[in-house]
Amino acid sequence: MGKRKLGGKMAGFTEMKKNVGGTCEKAMQAVATVYLLVAACMVPLYMHDGYYGLGTAKFQLYRNVSFLALPVMVIFAAAKAAAGYKRERRLLCRDEGGNGTLPGGKGKIKAGAWLPELFLLAYGAAAELSFCLSFYKEEALFGAEGWYMGLFSQMSFLVLYFYYAYVWKAEKEAVGVILGVSGGICLLAVLNRFGIWPVDVRGRSETTLSTIGNVNWLCGYLSVLLPVGTAVFWGSCREGMTGGKYREGQNGGSCREEWTGGKYREGRNSGKYGEGQKGEKWLRAGAGAFTAAAFLCTAVQGSDSGFLIIGTALWVLFLISCRDGAGMSAFWDVFLTASGAVFAGLLGLRLFGETVGAGGGIPGSALFGVGAGGRIPGSVLCGAGAVTAAAFVGRIWWTKSGGTEKGRTGRGGIAGEGGQRRKLSSMRKMGVLLPAGAAVICTGLLAAGMLGGTGIKESLPSIFIFNEEWGNGRGGIWKECLEIWREQGIGRKLFGVGPDCLKAFLYAEQGSRPLLAQTYADAVLTNCHNEWMTLLMDTGLLGLVSYAGFLVSAAVRFLKKGGTAGAAGALAVITYTVHNMVSFQQITSTPLLFLAAALAWNSGCIKREDGVK
Repeated sequence: MGKRKLGGKMAGFTEMKKNVGGTCEKAMQAVATVYLLVAACMVPLYMHDGYYGLGTAKFQLYRNVSFLALPVMVIFAAAKAAAGYKRERRLLCRDEGGNGTLPGGKGKIKAGAWLPELFLLAYGAAAELSFCLSFYKEEALFGAEGWYMGLFSQMSFLVLYFYYAYVWKAEKEAVGVILGVSGGICLLAVLNRFGIWPVDVRGRSETTLSTIGNVNWLCGYLSVLLPVGTAVFWGSCREGMTGGKYREGQNGGSCREEWTGGKYREGRNSGKYGEGQKGEKWLRAGAGAFTAAAFLCTAVQGSDSGFLIIGTALWVLFLISCRDGAGMSAFWDVFLTASGAVFAGLLGLRLFGETVGAGGGIPGSALFGVGAGGRIPGSVLCGAGAVTAAAFVGRIWWTKSGGTEKGRTGRGGIAGEGGQRRKLSSMRKMGVLLPAGAAVICTGLLAAGMLGGTGIKESLPSIFIFNEEWGNGRGGIWKECLEIWREQGIGRKLFGVGPDCLKAFLYAEQGSRPLLAQTYADAVLTNCHNEWMTLLMDTGLLGLVSYAGFLVSAAVRFLKKGGTAGAAGALAVITYTVHNMVSFQQITSTPLLFLAAALAWNSGCIKREDGVK
C-alpha cells in the first residue's frame, strides 16, 4: 500500500513537472516571438526625434529590450538543454536533430556539419578577447556613438542565432508580419524619394528616406530583407507549379517532387490537391507585392550599392533555380516582377526627375551620371526596359519549351526529363561563366586603371580607376587602414583594437595622418566602409577569419540544403556579404542577418522533418 501511494505521488509530481515545463516553454515562446518582432519590426520603424540621433534611438530600443529578453532566453535554453526536457520539439537527441534542425542524427555526424556554429562561437571568443585587450573598453562595450556595434551587440547576435535556430518554434505568421512591415518601409521610401512625405519628419535631408534614415543604412536593411522576401516569393511560385506538392529533401538537398507510378505521394502536411490553395495564392500575392516594392525601393533610393544588391540576389537565385524545372519557372516569375519594378522606378526618375530634386528627394545615382534634380538617361531606361522584355520573353520560352507543366514539373514536359536536365545544366554553366568572364574583364580594367598611363586612365570610366577618390573616398580609407594595420604589433594584428573602437583608436593614436587631419577634418571616420576590413581593425585577424568562416560555411550549407528556407538563407547571407564589401554593420541590418540565417535553418529543417516518409 505504501509503495502504491509513493508511486502515485511520484506520478503526480512528474505530471506537475511536465505541466510547469510546458507552461514555461509556452511563455518563453511568447517572449521570444515578441522580441523577434521588436528586433525585426519595431527597431527599423522606431524614431524618437525624427532623423536627429536616429541610430542612437534605434540602438537604445534594441539594447533595452535585449536587456530584458536575452538573459531569460539564455537561461531557458541552458536549462532546457541540461534537463533534456522531452517534448515533440525538444532541443537535443532527435532522429533528425534537435528541434528538427541539428546537423547529423543518431549516427555519425557528417564532417563540417557544425562548421557555421563553431566559427560563430570562435567569433564570439575573438570579440571577447579583443574587448579584454582593448585600451578603449568604455567604447568597446557598446560601440561608437551612433553606430553601437560594440561587444554587447556582437554577443547579442550570437544569442539571436543560436536561440532562433535551435530553441524557438518557427511561426510562419511572424515572418509574414516582418515582410509586411518591411514592405511598408520600402513604399514609404519610394514616396519620400519622389518628394512625398505623408508625415513631416524632423531633420530630413536629401540623403534620408523612410524610417531607416541615411540611404546607406537603407541599403544595408534591404540587403537582408529583399533577398528573404524574394526567396519566399520564389518558393510560393515554385510550389504553385505542382499544387503545393513539393517536399523538402530528406538529406537536406534540393526539394524535388516524389514520383510514384504517375502519382505524387502526399506527405502528412501536404494534403490533397487543392487544399490550402487559397492560402497559397494569398501568400504568393503578398510575397510578390513585397518583392515588387523592395526592388522598386532599391532602384530609386539613389545609392549605387542598391544595384549591387539587386544583381547579387538575382544571380544567386538563378543558380539555385537551375536545380529543377519548377525552380527555373519560378525564377522567371521573380525576374519579371523584379525587372518590371526596377524599370518602373527608373521610368519615374526619368519623368519626374525635376520633381525629385525640388521635392526634397535625394540626388540621382552616380552610377547613371545623374546630378541633383537631373534625370535618368534615356539609354539607361532603354536598357532596363530591354531587361524587362527579356524576362517576359524568357518566361514564355521556358513554358513553351516544356520547362514546366502544372503538376508535372520536369516530368513528361515537351522537352522531356533528359532534355530539361541538359537545358538546366547549360543555363547553370552560363550563370557561372558569364559572371566569371565579367569579373576577369573588370579585373583587367582595374589593373589598367591602376598601372596604365595617363592616356589609358583618361579613357576609362572612373569606377575602374582605383585611387583615393574611388568609391566616394573608400579607396583612400582602405589604403590607409591596411597600412595602419600592417604597422601594428602582433597582438593588435590578431585581436584588433576593440569591438567598434576604430574611431577611438584612430583619433587617439593616428590623428596626425592626412586622412584624418585633412580629408576627415570636418567629419568623423567610424568604420572603413567595408565590413571585413573594419572587423580586421576592430577584432583582428582572428575575429575576421571566424566571422568570414561563419558566413561562408552558412552560405554553403544553405545552398546544399535547398528549398525555400535554404534559398532564403543563402540569398540573405550572400547578398549581405557582397553588399557589405562596400558598407558596414549597423543596427537595422546585422541583427536581421543573424535572425534570417537562424530562422531559415530552423524552419527549413522542421519542414524537412515533417516531409514525406
